[in-house]
Amino acid sequence: MKRKILITVISFIIAAALWVVEIVFNPSGLEPELAIAACVFSIIFICYFVICICCAVAAKRGRTLSPYRIFAITDGIIGVIVAAYSVYDIMTDTGFFAGLVGTLLLIFVLPIVAVLLLGDFICWRVNVTKSKHEEG
Repeated sequence: MKRKILITVISFIIAAALWVVEIVFNPSGLEPELAIAACVFSIIFICYFVICICCAVAAKRGRTLSPYRIFAITDGIIGVIVAAYSVYDIMTDTGFFAGLVGTLLLIFVLPIVAVLLLGDFICWRVNVTKSKHEEG
C-alpha cells in the first residue's frame, strides 16, 4: 500500500509541476510535449488515487483487489468520458473555435488513455507470467 501511495504522490507532484510550467512559464516550442506529459501524469495520478481508495476500503473489509483491474477500469472510464465530451463538443459548438477542444481531446488525450491501458495490460501480463514461473 505504501508503494501505491508513493506513486500517487509522485505522479501528483510531477503533474502539478508540468501544468504550472505549461500555464505559467509557457516555454515556446514545448507546448505540445508539456501538455502531453501533463495529461499522462494527471491520468496516472487519478488512476492511482482511485486504486489507493479502493484498496483501502477493501483492506478494511478484509478483501484484496487487483490494482491492475482498478487501473484498467478507471482508465477506461476516463477514456469514455473524454470521448463522449469530445463528440458532444464537436457536434454542438458554434462559432470560430467550434469543436476545437473536442478535436484536441480526440487527438491528444484518447491515444494517451489507450497507451496507458496497453501498458497496464503488459504489466499485468508480465506479473502473471512471473508469478506462474515462481509457483512452478
